[in-house]
Amino acid sequence: MTISTNRLFQTNQQLFSKLNKDLKSLQEQAGSGLTDLKLSQNLTDISELNALNEMTGQLNQFISNATRSKNELTGLDLAFERLQNLTVQLQEISVSSTNSVLTDADRKSFVNEVKILKNEFLGIANQTDSLGNGLFSGISTQKNPFVSDATGKITYEGSSVQKTVVINPGISINQNFSGSQVFENLNNPENNASVFEIIDSLISSLEQPQESYEISTSISANSSEKIYLPDTGDKADISFFLNVNGVGKKIETTIYSNNYEALAAKINESFEREGLVATLTNFNEITLSGAASNISISSYSFAGNTDTSKTIRLGNQASQDPIRLLNPFETSFEKISNSITKMFEHFSTLRAEVSNSYKRAEQAEEANQDLLVDLQENVDEIRDADMAKILTDIELLMTKKEAAQATFTRISSKSLFDFLT
Repeated sequence: MTISTNRLFQTNQQLFSKLNKDLKSLQEQAGSGLTDLKLSQNLTDISELNALNEMTGQLNQFISNATRSKNELTGLDLAFERLQNLTVQLQEISVSSTNSVLTDADRKSFVNEVKILKNEFLGIANQTDSLGNGLFSGISTQKNPFVSDATGKITYEGSSVQKTVVINPGISINQNFSGSQVFENLNNPENNASVFEIIDSLISSLEQPQESYEISTSISANSSEKIYLPDTGDKADISFFLNVNGVGKKIETTIYSNNYEALAAKINESFEREGLVATLTNFNEITLSGAASNISISSYSFAGNTDTSKTIRLGNQASQDPIRLLNPFETSFEKISNSITKMFEHFSTLRAEVSNSYKRAEQAEEANQDLLVDLQENVDEIRDADMAKILTDIELLMTKKEAAQATFTRISSKSLFDFLT
């Protein structure tokens, strides 16, 4: 009969359980190559590892942002390249249309070409990236930020704030542009119109006779010439260059409620010596009389809140003479050509900004990837197991386990007679 107690078995069971648990932990560490960190033993290492993991997460997010931004900026660069190419085509048409041998059919053909180009501009303005986000809608989720009404006028309904993304702490770059920044308010000294207004001006110019930006006439003591002026609405600013018998002066004034009396007074004041007399014969009608053998009007501009025609007509409706038209300088070749040149420069500036943003994203991506490698080395240094120590500890635990098993066997095999003898 052997001698034993429950406590003896429980004590040995707990010992073997602990030895097996420690052996299993060491064997798992040996198999994975990673050390088993414990709060009771490795508090400093665990705290450092948590900080490194947090930094790794941030770097991965920055790298992801930079990578995504590079893709979006590539799309923007291609869009600006297309805008530049379309602008060059507009300028070529603008220059070609001044050829004096062109027929009305030729100019009509140019009108159709410009209208096609306008639709291409609109398509780019409403272009989206691979995720369906507008390249030129800013932070707006508007699917088509540029909208055309029944008259062909195009307006922007997106956001004026552009979308940005963080690629490094405190550093962000543009993901897209605001349509107002790209297609409206080009901010050149000669014309603050939008891209689409400039295109519409080119269309209007091509639809008008080429000679309609300067008109000339002559009067004698027995004749007169009438100038029919546009509706001003409540208020309008009007100016033009008037040359009488070789004397040229700029005439400009503000007209209220179609009362052109101030304009007639300006003409009389400026050309009294040349014998030209301007008489207001109706609200929108001035009659020129006197003896001026050579009169020409050019560089005409009109600024007012009115949707009616801004064209000046010269002639006499009561006679058989044809009425000649004077169109605003805003629709003349020189004005439009300068505006198109400014448009190209504007797109070039924005494209250069896209290129700079791409380089910054690329540099941030590379720098963060290098930092990520360094962080991973620090993590590995903490997590990597000391294989030599682990193998030694395994061997030691195996020895302890064998010794404990032998001791337990010897004790549990003795009987009462072994202790009585």
